[in-house]
Amino acid sequence: MTDETYKRWDVIVKALGAVGLVAAAGIGLGEYVVTGNQIATLETSKLDSEQHKLFFDKQLEYYVKATDTVATLANTTDPKKREELIRTFNILYYGPMVIFEERRADIPQQTGEKYTNDINVERHMVAIHNCILRQCPNGELSRESLALADACRFALSVNWENRVQGLRNGLDLKKRLGFRSSEDQ
Repeated sequence: MTDETYKRWDVIVKALGAVGLVAAAGIGLGEYVVTGNQIATLETSKLDSEQHKLFFDKQLEYYVKATDTVATLANTTDPKKREELIRTFNILYYGPMVIFEERRADIPQQTGEKYTNDINVERHMVAIHNCILRQCPNGELSRESLALADACRFALSVNWENRVQGLRNGLDLKKRLGFRSSEDQ
């Protein structure tokens, strides 16, 4: 091997080494970016799931408190207790229930329900509030109480079903993380 051939091969080998080094750095950087995006996606999904759970738990808590208050109010004759229950209902009505009550009317109505067939909890809270204001009989308040409880139950089941569907969609990690499935190829 002549000196000139040796130098040429030396330059070629060093150039290939440099290209390999740049390629390895590029692949490493690409992996870092992809992994970072995947971790960010998973963390965001986890945070979103935790926030939805907190909201759902509070919504359930206030739905139970509101329905319990109205049911007790409909079944008491003690004026002092009734006044206290009305005050409790008004606190819920003007406060936390405004945050948590379902207002949607776009959900198809369920059929065959005895007391109500919608999830519009707000509408039922307003009906109870109006019933209390006009001092309606306990029988009417009982029917409104049952309708509220039924609407709360239906709203919770619809929201829970949507949450479960969201979790199912979230479990398709390959799709969410940008991997192609064999069906997509």
